[in-house]
Formats: sequence, structure tokens, C-alpha cells
Amino acid sequence: MSHMKTATVRDLRNNFARVSRWLAAGEKVKLTKRGVVMGTIMPEPQPKNGKHTARKKFDIEEHRAWMKKVYGNKVFSDNIVITMREEKDW
Repeated sequence: MSHMKTATVRDLRNNFARVSRWLAAGEKVKLTKRGVVMGTIMPEPQPKNGKHTARKKFDIEEHRAWMKKVYGNKVFSDNIVITMREEKDW
């Protein structure tokens, strides 16, 4: 039986690459803060077909077309944008 890896909150902040490699290798990682176990980080199950789905790259032209479709040719002032943000839960 393999021993579970342990990482501190500081490790996550300062040495995430190492913790990430452990997860990529299928290791579970015990997360501690000041010596107290906070939880366990587990790797995400791999897809059955073995292929990872990459996130689609941002396409500025596609975004502009979507914005035009949704908002038309409207131009919002700074104050209106601020008001819109304050009314929404960002």
C-alpha cells in the first residue's frame, strides 16, 4: 500500500507544480494547514476513452460576433457599465 502524499497550504501556493505532478501521477494528497488536516485532494478520474478534452482557445472574432448579436451596436458609458456590474452578482 502506498503512503499518501502530504502538502501544506504553503506548498500549494509556492510549489504547486510538484503537487500537480503528484495528482497527474494519480496520487491522493493530504492537505494540511499548521499541522491540521484540512482535507484530501484527489486526481480527477480519467475519461474512459483516454483522451483529454482541451479547453477551446479564445477567439476574439467569435466573441465580437456574439457581442454584436447580443448587444447590437450599443456603446455603454463607463457609468452604465459600473451600474450594470453593481446590479449583478459578479
